[in-house]
Amino acid sequence: MTGQTSPVADVTHCRLGSAPRRDARRCRRPGWAFVQQGADAGTADRRRHILRAARDPVRGLSCYEVCANIASKSAPTCRRSTVPESEEERTATSPDDGRGARAPAVMSDVAKAAGVSAMTVSRVLNDHPSVRPETRRRVLEAVEELEYRRNPAARALVTRRSLTVGVVAFDATLYGQAATIRGVEHAARDAGYFVSIASGKSIDARSIAEVTESLVAQSVEGLVVVAPRASVLQELRDRTLGVPMVIAGGSQRSGLPTAGADQEAGGRRATKHLLFRGHRTVWHVAGPEDWDDARGRLVGWQSALADAGAVEPRVIRGDWSAASGFRAGVEISRHHDLTAVFVANDQMALGVMLAL
Repeated sequence: MTGQTSPVADVTHCRLGSAPRRDARRCRRPGWAFVQQGADAGTADRRRHILRAARDPVRGLSCYEVCANIASKSAPTCRRSTVPESEEERTATSPDDGRGARAPAVMSDVAKAAGVSAMTVSRVLNDHPSVRPETRRRVLEAVEELEYRRNPAARALVTRRSLTVGVVAFDATLYGQAATIRGVEHAARDAGYFVSIASGKSIDARSIAEVTESLVAQSVEGLVVVAPRASVLQELRDRTLGVPMVIAGGSQRSGLPTAGADQEAGGRRATKHLLFRGHRTVWHVAGPEDWDDARGRLVGWQSALADAGAVEPRVIRGDWSAASGFRAGVEISRHHDLTAVFVANDQMALGVMLAL
């Protein structure tokens, strides 16, 4: 590099100084700490230095880049010196939280590194249009250098919004509900929201009240209830929660805002397909009676058989598990006129196939 600078071979004798001065602003870079070389202290030619440690993967040393902004306002000059890192310097350039871990950066750290106010940092992070491109660039570089992460709790205090959606589930281990929760998480993240999930211990009024009230107490801005059981829907109809709520997977006739697939149409189409293939009738392994999804698929199956004038066999019920499907398969295998089965979910279908 070009330019004149004072010797920096004894860079390990430099120490961290106070906040950056205005005349050193041109030499400011994200994550660099201002130091003053002791040999120049008190002279007219005093320099302000910026020191940053970076691990050299080849030498196994810390490479110190030193920039000097001379009081005569000449251009900053930089050069690199490979000096073994001391414990004091490591601590100074990588503050920790007292347990050996690096303390997370806060907004004031970003502001100091970028040479702007905390308000300007906030404007950049919120994509405010009134920030100059050069300022925005410096702030974003500081954010990346310091690995700054926004604090949701602090943001909620300022904006009075939690940006959080609550999700209530009661059988989250089942594939259908797990897939629904995953979809909610992805959609919320795309919209800039967080997700808080509460799982009910059982299907009763007390458990439903506990999980919904725990989420409302977190100031969630809305609730998504994965509640395909009729008993849950009835309890929710009788409650006033004070936040917007939508049911994922429940019946459209529940009287509550609902988003989900048309289970009746699905059951009807599956049964019609089997009848079209030449089967005289279709057996059905249904889900639990209390589940709206199971009821919808059952109604669709019955409708398709009635439209075709086919005999409706006795319904065999399972609990969504492969084991219950196996038991159902063993039972229906005793009927020698069996040629086709419509099973309400994939897990039970695997059990039926194994039994047959």
